[in-house]
Amino acid sequence: MKRNNHYLLACLCLFVCSCSHSNRQCTAVPVSEAEKGEVVYTYGSDNMIMGLYLSDNDQIVALTLQEPFFSVIDVKTKSLQTSFGRKGRANGELLNAPFGVNYRGGELQFFSFSTKSMVYYSVPDGRFRSEMVPYQVSFRPTRAVEIDGAIIATGGLEQGRVAFVDTDRHISPIADYPFDIESVSGIYRGGLYQSDIYVAPNSPKFVVRTIASDCFEIYEMDGAGIRRVFVNEFKSPPVIEGRRINSKKCVAGHIRVYVDDDYIYLMSGEGCYQDASNAGLLSDIIHKYDWSGKFEGVINLPEKVGPFCVKDSILFGAVENPDCSVIKKYVCGQASEKPVIE
Repeated sequence: MKRNNHYLLACLCLFVCSCSHSNRQCTAVPVSEAEKGEVVYTYGSDNMIMGLYLSDNDQIVALTLQEPFFSVIDVKTKSLQTSFGRKGRANGELLNAPFGVNYRGGELQFFSFSTKSMVYYSVPDGRFRSEMVPYQVSFRPTRAVEIDGAIIATGGLEQGRVAFVDTDRHISPIADYPFDIESVSGIYRGGLYQSDIYVAPNSPKFVVRTIASDCFEIYEMDGAGIRRVFVNEFKSPPVIEGRRINSKKCVAGHIRVYVDDDYIYLMSGEGCYQDASNAGLLSDIIHKYDWSGKFEGVINLPEKVGPFCVKDSILFGAVENPDCSVIKKYVCGQASEKPVIE
């Protein structure tokens, strides 16, 4: 089975200071080294892990390529607690495998493009509910999250970087793209400059990262609406040629993202996006930011992982072996300042 993934992500700029020689730069980086991973759970060779999420009771919810799509793993006993999410047209079933999944308020949530609805599964009992999302000529979302009854979406939007859909289902554009979008206009921009969106588990804030780029943005929602509070100092927006992204010329960038209520974790990819995608979007470097955009340091893993989630000093990562897929637990050491010459 070819272990590829449709997600992409990018590397982050670090705080730098000038070196005394040449044009190279010296960076003092807080680095945390993780210990060798301990296997928590093992899947068969035909079941690739697509996402990892921590529930409120610290169980791991894994999203896999084969149905049932969701499985709840008890970390302490290293055992499967329950599984749910199968293909079908009945209530509680899915037409397609889910993408863009987030965990918030005790539920897994994602936008189902095939049914044009937000889908919710409670953990760990797998109760299902869904809610239709407006879908029209000028509003064709591909990713969406729900915060306190409001929908925040990215994708085919006629205006704005993201869209805010209030509880009365009025649609408002939010912010502009943080980079030059060339001659692409209207709903086609979201299909070309693709994005993913990640919402905090219990706080009204979210991250938008641009695929095949090193660009990410932080947003907050309050009584006055949504505002963008941070855009990183990215260097490489997507490279467009004609009406498509040239994945060979785009940086891999932040290939995966995980968020909790305190921090944003961005996995740093190497090389171009096409090569990173062909290799399964794996890395052993995680960059950590707080929700104001302040850089907090780097986590170095002893091996490359795919999907991951973090709880304090513990990181859980998915490792794809030729004969199996495993979830591993990594204990991260205390961060110490280490100089890096670039």
